[in-house]
Amino acid sequence: MAVYMMFWQEAVTDEAGLAEYSRQAGGTLGPYSPIPRVVTDKVDVVEGEWPAGRMVVLEFENREKALGWYNSPEYSAVKGLRHAATKGGGGIIVDAFQMPGQ
Repeated sequence: MAVYMMFWQEAVTDEAGLAEYSRQAGGTLGPYSPIPRVVTDKVDVVEGEWPAGRMVVLEFENREKALGWYNSPEYSAVKGLRHAATKGGGGIIVDAFQMPGQ
């Protein structure tokens, strides 16, 4: 079943650092074949509170591939660049839509 890995940041504090992270992180995705679904700095809150100003959503074939990428030595070596270039945030994995009973 497809899963979505979502990351959000409150703010980008170092545009050049985030660009370098994006360049390096992109090279780690190949064997995991995610589909980028959302990459945006435009987040409009319509209900409740949301601390983020940047959102990234990647679709993976399954949870194993998502976690395999996130925990890979290649990605582990570069994710600190994202942390250094942004303020606040987090990440989650959620299952794709599934009808009850399926």
